[in-house]
Amino acid sequence: RKKLKASGDFTGGEILDALFREITILGFIGLLLFVLTHLLPEDSPLISLGADEYNILPETFEYVHMATFLLLVVLLFQGFAVLKISRETAETWADYESTRAFGTNPLSMESLLISEGYLERRVSSESPAPDSNLALDETKMELRMLKPFTYGGTVVERASLRRKYIHKLIMWRAVRHGFLFEGAQSKLLASEGVIPGLFSFEVFLEQQLSQIVLSLVEVDVLTWFYALLLVALVTLICLSLESVNGQVMQCISCWALAAIAFAFDIILEEDTYELTPQVPNDPRQILRMFSGTSIQMIRRASFLD
Repeated sequence: RKKLKASGDFTGGEILDALFREITILGFIGLLLFVLTHLLPEDSPLISLGADEYNILPETFEYVHMATFLLLVVLLFQGFAVLKISRETAETWADYESTRAFGTNPLSMESLLISEGYLERRVSSESPAPDSNLALDETKMELRMLKPFTYGGTVVERASLRRKYIHKLIMWRAVRHGFLFEGAQSKLLASEGVIPGLFSFEVFLEQQLSQIVLSLVEVDVLTWFYALLLVALVTLICLSLESVNGQVMQCISCWALAAIAFAFDIILEEDTYELTPQVPNDPRQILRMFSGTSIQMIRRASFLD
């Protein structure tokens, strides 16, 4: 925590503080269960399992104690995994913001569109035939479109294209372009005196992402209450059924949660495409649209002005 705060990553420090608070609360719950287990009277109600009888209250507290420990392990794993993924996502956004449109650099948009088969470089028809012994001048090259660029027409096509780096890059830059230069949000920034050249969209998104991650790690009391209520309801239903039917109920519950998560994933993906500004189908027009809008070029232009 001290290293994160010393490096200026205050949000990461807040996430770790939230994790330690959750660990402390679960630790006190575990200690309370341990004490109650050893303070129970010996004449507590018994439950018969086969030929043996067990004290129901200590056994119940022991199960709850183990469930609390497993919850602690899951919370730790989830917290550190989400923190690591959020840091990697922020680094990816920084790469997106600094990517230049034109150029022979392998990471430029032009080179990425060529590698994906949207464009090709060829010698301009107006230039003389090049000498094979001389390096070809970049100013004598032109770009020819091989196929149009689209986000995809169907859910399956969009999901397939979404895994490509160039599509994620162009979608992110389209959202950034609309945020800084077009739409109501750009007018709001201009009215507040925000200079686009001094505004980092990546830093802004990183701050918003950090707050979302913090809300995921630090679970509020109402969420805990609803989760316990749902678990108690499912447990009560399973206990009222036979052993085989109880296992079927557990299987249905697990697959239902997986189906709900998958449905939410599709809904969020579709919302992302709905909110992403449209770009020209001609990849060359896309390059012209994003030309000079990388963070380095915008800041350079602001300093020159």
